[in-house]
Amino acid sequence: MVYPEIRQYEEATIRSINSSFPFQIESNRFDYKIKVKSVETTGNELTVDYSIQNIEIDKFKQDIIQSFVNFIEVINTDNIKSSENGELLYDQTLGHSIRSKQTKLINKDELHFKSTFVIDVPNKFDYEGYSLMVPFGTLSSNDPIKMEPIKITLKN
Repeated sequence: MVYPEIRQYEEATIRSINSSFPFQIESNRFDYKIKVKSVETTGNELTVDYSIQNIEIDKFKQDIIQSFVNFIEVINTDNIKSSENGELLYDQTLGHSIRSKQTKLINKDELHFKSTFVIDVPNKFDYEGYSLMVPFGTLSSNDPIKMEPIKITLKN
């Protein structure tokens, strides 16, 4: 018997932080979302308060969810490069994005988190010039689509 599964991949979804709060960032291929509740800046630190939506908590181990939130990044919007047809040139954004120095779980049942990022720029830091990169592919690749089993008869 063969038990086929499809593990789907998705590029990171990018959305400007220059939005009215709260706002949602939605997966391009799946129903996953994060709801950004607020953004605060203190000195050169940016703290994003958000919750993950449209996932079944019991389908994912806690380390998968933690990996997902640990790889949400911020990037100066000017450093986002796209091809002529609008596709993200991910390899050209490498080295420009910033991972959080700390991500805290605020409420496990609501999948509510706060991520803090250190921004290495002059004192006039303005979060409105930044975007969030959300790796929804981490969730989709760990939530496979299970297909009907296939029975294969082998001959001797």
